[in-house]
Amino acid sequence: SQKHHHHHHSHAQLERPDWFNCDLRPCMILQDVSAEIVETCQSLGGHLESVCRRACKQLPTEVEAESCLSFLAAFGVLSSALLSVAIDLESTVTKPLERTIRTLEEESNGRLKHWQQVRSRFAELQDRYGKSRQRSLEARDRLASSSTSGIFF
Repeated sequence: SQKHHHHHHSHAQLERPDWFNCDLRPCMILQDVSAEIVETCQSLGGHLESVCRRACKQLPTEVEAESCLSFLAAFGVLSSALLSVAIDLESTVTKPLERTIRTLEEESNGRLKHWQQVRSRFAELQDRYGKSRQRSLEARDRLASSSTSGIFF
């Protein structure tokens, strides 16, 4: 894979392992859409309710008004259905998703921090190992050159 060759030892920009990419986009999209639907249902339901209420107040009390009232009653039912859909949707989808997203973001930030600590500790150990190996190689070379008095060869 090509992407590993770009940064040599820049520990600032780390390659995230696969288990990091818990993709929150679907959650976020659903959360946004549900919030928008809640808003739409609330405003439409509320608007219908006030239209019906106003019409009912203006109606004369005669018998001819009966069919008109039942027409309005149907829309009254629709408006309250829309308003209760809005309440249900908000409490079962929008709010819980909001909390889930927040939790997942916090967890993934926590994991990232921990992973970065592990990575830098590992880099530090590699560095120390490299230096001590260098020292022991130099020492071995010095030993070898000092003992080239020809006896062993």
